[in-house]
Amino acid sequence: MMRFLRPGIELSYLLCIVSLCLRGCLAKVCDLCDCSISDLETEVPGVQNINTVCNDGSIQWISPYGALRIELSYSTGGLFEACFKIQTENVKIKVSQESWKNSKSPFASALPQSSLLKPLFNVNGRTNEYCVYSNTPVLLYLEPERTHDMSGFPRMNLQYVLERKTPQHLKNELEDCRPCDTKELIRSYCTSDFVFIGEMGQARHRDEDDKTEVEFHVTRVVRKLGALHFAPNSDIQQQYGKIVVPKKCQVRNGRGNFLITGKVRFGELAKTCSPYLSDWENISNIALREGRMECPLVL
Repeated sequence: MMRFLRPGIELSYLLCIVSLCLRGCLAKVCDLCDCSISDLETEVPGVQNINTVCNDGSIQWISPYGALRIELSYSTGGLFEACFKIQTENVKIKVSQESWKNSKSPFASALPQSSLLKPLFNVNGRTNEYCVYSNTPVLLYLEPERTHDMSGFPRMNLQYVLERKTPQHLKNELEDCRPCDTKELIRSYCTSDFVFIGEMGQARHRDEDDKTEVEFHVTRVVRKLGALHFAPNSDIQQQYGKIVVPKKCQVRNGRGNFLITGKVRFGELAKTCSPYLSDWENISNIALREGRMECPLVL
């Protein structure tokens, strides 16, 4: 049966937020990094609340009805960047950001005003990556709209990534583009999802999402996370992989062997550090002698 949002949805938002102070309103804790929420059996629109516990994950909303309130909170606090992407099927989603209201009264922060919800965008299909800096939890408020021309089973999937940032990121938009310093490089070598040695191939700018896709011919995989793998290149008896960097960094082809470290981000390999291999060998040897290596060095 096709369902439509009722004009009283804003009233349900008001009642839900007030009830958060009293007893909670369909409150749920996303105790896994990937969660699934269903409104399949819901007859009366309400607001479901999700508090995430991971720094990256996804939330699937099956048969969206009513509204979904998501709190994205970085695990260790402090300044962080919250990025998310949304994909919908057979439903349109209105995405707003809820503001925190400064007040000593717990009820004052729960009572909504028209200025508390800031509309961000509407989703009907797939969005690009959307990011926001914050030092408090980021609150997203999602409302579905099902129209007469939509058919099929409605669902929504939201992927999110939360990353720790420094005040320099607020001052300089190219902060993520600078080379890693020695401490950052050692930490990245020891904690990244993948570490490999290789030569840079072609770089292709993707206008659709402001990313640059760089191909690397991989001569050696030092470490990889789980099932992460690089595809074989039968022509040159090597492996190859594609990593992504922000387009604003203006990556150009470089010659030589590089050490590449990075993480899996929204299903792609995202670069963290990329020094020349010879520079890394000098840095790691000195760090070993001085006792500053944070993990065993794989030779």
